[in-house]
This record gives sequence, C-alpha cells and structure tokens, in this order.
Amino acid sequence: MEPEAGKVWLTNVYRFKGLEAKAVLLVDVEMSALPNPFTRRLIYTGGSRAAAYLKLALKEDIPKNGCGALLSQMGAEGKNARDLAAFWDMEIK
Repeated sequence: MEPEAGKVWLTNVYRFKGLEAKAVLLVDVEMSALPNPFTRRLIYTGGSRAAAYLKLALKEDIPKNGCGALLSQMGAEGKNARDLAAFWDMEIK
C-alpha cells in the first residue's frame, strides 16, 4: 500500500517494517516501557525508517521525578528528561 500524495499515512511499526519515509513521527511511546529491550527495538525499527526527519512523542506515564530511576534501569546516568533525551541522542523542544 502506497501513501497518497499530500496525505499523511497513519500506520504502525509492524506494518511499516522494511519501508522508508521522508518523515516519521513515532507517537504514544510509553516512557515506562523504555527499559524493555523489545520496546527499544521497536523504536529503532520505526525510527530508522525516517529518511530525513524523525520526531518521537513520549507518553509521560512516570512520575515527574522518575527519569533518574528510568535511566538507571537502562544502565545510564542522569536525573531528568533532558538527560533521558541525551541518552537517545535527541533533544527536547
């Protein structure tokens, strides 16, 4: 299935696997699931389909001060959302 010109194609990582797009927006990624290796593989799979532009919208389902514990579970150091973004080589805007 090919997207129509001038329209946004809404799909999921499983259906889009192996394809490429100029821009990709990953939404509803639960922050609490980031330590899970399966979740990280899905993010990689979906994110690597972006040829020029990638945005990741995280669902903040952890306490405001929970980024430190989340980073620790992932084997990284830090204490806030900016540290989490830096761990993924991203920035918060």
